[in-house]
Amino acid sequence: AQPSDFDISANDTVVCENNIGSLKFGLKILQGDVLGYEWKNDKGEVVSTSSVLKFSETAIGTYKYTAKLSSDACPSVTDDIEITIVGVPVVDTVTKIDYHNVEIVPNTNYGEAPYEYKVDAKDFSTSEEAYVSYGHHTVVIKDKNGCMSSYEFDTEAPNFEIPIVVTPNGDGVNDVFRVKTQSLLSFRMKIFNRWGQEIVSGDHNTLPTEHENGFTYYVCWDGIY
Repeated sequence: AQPSDFDISANDTVVCENNIGSLKFGLKILQGDVLGYEWKNDKGEVVSTSSVLKFSETAIGTYKYTAKLSSDACPSVTDDIEITIVGVPVVDTVTKIDYHNVEIVPNTNYGEAPYEYKVDAKDFSTSEEAYVSYGHHTVVIKDKNGCMSSYEFDTEAPNFEIPIVVTPNGDGVNDVFRVKTQSLLSFRMKIFNRWGQEIVSGDHNTLPTEHENGFTYYVCWDGIY
């Protein structure tokens, strides 16, 4: 009879704690006739006498097993497997930076840095800042081990938006100072320079308006004085 030789499927495996499922580890017999199987844990306890190890642990940690094959004519052969359950990363909160930009704050007590973030249908990014529209969103966090979890948050539209910058250079971006609103009924505005001098003023009756995608824009200033 030939001496037995074998491999364990998926040697030294890392498993995310939220993705354990029903893990099974089998033996691939490379040569020889096998009469008996035995799996022992690191305590020396026999946990299986078949060719398959059903992994049932759920706590974070490292678990070691030894598989032994025996035949009637040759010495027994063994091989080891190490299975590590790791924690998943967690988003602690999502904070608002301005009207559409948010900051994703990870809980660094969970998972293993570095982290990546994916907001809705966007690609994963290492940036903790993201641009979002108003509404319901889901951010997925992924850590060094590839473990992931999700966090849901909402951003609500304010009664109006005031731009924080005006760049009248003709590139089509922030060329004019416009107040964006969906439900604002009336308002008055005044813009002052750094020395406290009034540059422009107006209200909902006197300022020109533009309409885009269900929003009303009051064109308050062309950015030039």
